[in-house]
Amino acid sequence: MTAKKRPEVSGFRPEYDTFPLVLAILIVVLNSFVLYLAVRMRYLRTVTNFILGSLAFLEVLNIVLGTPLYLACSAIRNTVTCGTLLFFIRTFFIRTSRLRLAKILRTC
Repeated sequence: MTAKKRPEVSGFRPEYDTFPLVLAILIVVLNSFVLYLAVRMRYLRTVTNFILGSLAFLEVLNIVLGTPLYLACSAIRNTVTCGTLLFFIRTFFIRTSRLRLAKILRTC
C-alpha cells in the first residue's frame, strides 16, 4: 500500500494562525495602554519611561505591519516573496530602533 500524501492547503489555517492573531491583538492593546499612560500621566514622563514608550510604539508598529505580512506569507507560501518581506521588515525595525535609541541616549 502506498501512503496517501496530504494536499497542501494554503491560506488561513486556524490551527496555526489563530494563536499569533490573538497574541498580536493582546500585544497591541497592552502596548497602547502603556502609551496612553505615558501621555496622560505627567509623573510618568521620565527618561526611563520614554524608552519604554518608544519600545511600546515600535512593538505596536511591528505588529500592525508584521501580522498582515505574516498572514500573507502563510497564504502565499512563496519562499522568495516571504523572504524578501521578512528582510525588509527586519531591516526597517532594526534601523528604526537604533535611531530611536541613539536619539534617547543623546538627550540623557
